[in-house]
Amino acid sequence: MKHAILLSLNDNVATVLEKVDIGEEIEVKGISGLQILVAKEEIPFGHKVAVRDIKRNERIIKYNNKIGIATSNISTGQHVHIQNVVSERTEIKEGGDRA
Repeated sequence: MKHAILLSLNDNVATVLEKVDIGEEIEVKGISGLQILVAKEEIPFGHKVAVRDIKRNERIIKYNNKIGIATSNISTGQHVHIQNVVSERTEIKEGGDRA
C-alpha cells in the first residue's frame, strides 16, 4: 500500500509520498483520519491525488490553500496536475489565498 498526506479538512487533494501505479491502494493520513483510495492512473512522487470527486471549474485546495481550478471533472483517485488544473498562482494571478 502507498501513502499520502492530507493536512486540512478543506483539502480535496492529498500529496502522495511515493510513486503510485495504476490500481494501487493509497492510504491517506491526516487531519480527517484515514482514507483508502485506489489510484486511477500513475501518480509521481510528490504529486497530488483527488481524495473526492472534483467538478470542472471547482477550486483545487491543498494545505488549505486555493492553488488552482479544475479544467475537467476529476475522479477520486485520479492524478491532479497540469493536465486537469490551471494554476491560480500563475495563470490567474490571484491565488494562494486560504480556503
